[in-house]
Amino acid sequence: MNNISAPTVSVVMPTYNRADLLPRTIPSILSQDFGDFELLIVDDGSTDNTADVIRKIQERDPRLRYFKLPENQGIGFAREAGRQHVSSKYIALADSDDLWLPGKLKAQVEVLENHPAIDILFGDFWNIDYVRGIEASGFAETQKGMKHLVTRPLDDDLWLVESGVETGILRSNFIPAPTMVLRMDVFKKVGGFNTTLSTPVDFEFGWRAAVLGAQYAYINRPLIERYRYQSSVTARIIDSSLQMLGCLEICRRTCETAQRPELISYIRAAEHRMWCIMIWEYTDMSQRAEVWRAYRESLRHGFSLRTFAFFVLGMGGPWAMSSAMRLRASLKQE
Repeated sequence: MNNISAPTVSVVMPTYNRADLLPRTIPSILSQDFGDFELLIVDDGSTDNTADVIRKIQERDPRLRYFKLPENQGIGFAREAGRQHVSSKYIALADSDDLWLPGKLKAQVEVLENHPAIDILFGDFWNIDYVRGIEASGFAETQKGMKHLVTRPLDDDLWLVESGVETGILRSNFIPAPTMVLRMDVFKKVGGFNTTLSTPVDFEFGWRAAVLGAQYAYINRPLIERYRYQSSVTARIIDSSLQMLGCLEICRRTCETAQRPELISYIRAAEHRMWCIMIWEYTDMSQRAEVWRAYRESLRHGFSLRTFAFFVLGMGGPWAMSSAMRLRASLKQE
């Protein structure tokens, strides 16, 4: 797949109506001190002035390549469309609202060059939440997932993951796509990005790659800054939960194909966490009919005592739910 004219790394970035953010995001990539790369931006049918913004930057830096899809088809389709244009040794993933920190790409390429057994390299990240005014390490916030990992040190800040990715990220996803650099050969082993998925596409790919035997490692220091600019309204939370449930159904089928039945219980637990989130949101809106519908649907994935408890509290209304949560928090502090 490689050819003489291909750069060492191709960075693939889908974008949709982010013209206001691209003037910050793109320079953080193009200014990396490792220069042998190209940036492929896949415009997923934007209706704002994304094309104008990109072309102005493209005039100054020919490493930027721009592809526009005729209509919006979702992150999975755009990510895979970009991958199809890659002929480099490595592929790095980027999102159009995150900033790369200086030295990110050079550090990751050096690791992959020195450790040919590593298929996928990721790293820590800063979560910067303008809504709540919080800045925190991503690895610190995803410790419930990271605790599943069995690791071995390879170098300063570099850890080989011997097992646990496929169970850990079902609990708490600690692998954001913009920290990932992958060998192109890994796609022969695990396939490409699922074109039917939107928000959970990177989660599903990362999980599937682990299930199918990709070798992971991580750098234990922040490589990017992730930003949250707007509060997630209830409709978005419910929609993302529904998307995640659809993604987990795909994960179930992968388990069957890969003959990994021991992972089903972890998938079931993740499904019930999604239902609990939805019950909470419907309770907050005092929509008891939706609380009942969500709980009834959750039973298709088996009975969960935790989901049942959320259902009982949800039928009691927002006051019952919030009172129970305050009591639980106070007991934890004792």
